[in-house]
Amino acid sequence: MRVSLRSHRQLAVLGFVGMLGIGGAAFAASNTVPTSNAGSGTSVVSGYVVSDVAYAPDVDMTEVGTITFAIVRTSSGIAVADLNAEVNVSVDGGTTWKTCTVVAGAATCDFTGDGVTFDSVDTLDVVAYDI
Repeated sequence: MRVSLRSHRQLAVLGFVGMLGIGGAAFAASNTVPTSNAGSGTSVVSGYVVSDVAYAPDVDMTEVGTITFAIVRTSSGIAVADLNAEVNVSVDGGTTWKTCTVVAGAATCDFTGDGVTFDSVDTLDVVAYDI
């Protein structure tokens, strides 16, 4: 049996149209997502306000021991805590992340023993989201 080039083209077009239809249905599907806060940034964090950032040295005074800051939700002003949100920071442009402990809006991020020197810290990236 011999199949013409035209049949191959028609089959290819039909297959492509079918894939578009399936893909369109996938994108049209609806999801219900509960209202929550999430944000990421280096100075302005959407969903949260970060303030009073402080760096404390490790035993080696050239290395970062802890980073602390205050964090509250912008929508409600409610202080963030480990029970209702997760807060992570990066000091190397997002290559590595530290999970911070948060109590009554006071975040503490422990870098003790990690060898992060003060002169290597160019930015403080904060990622926070409701849990």
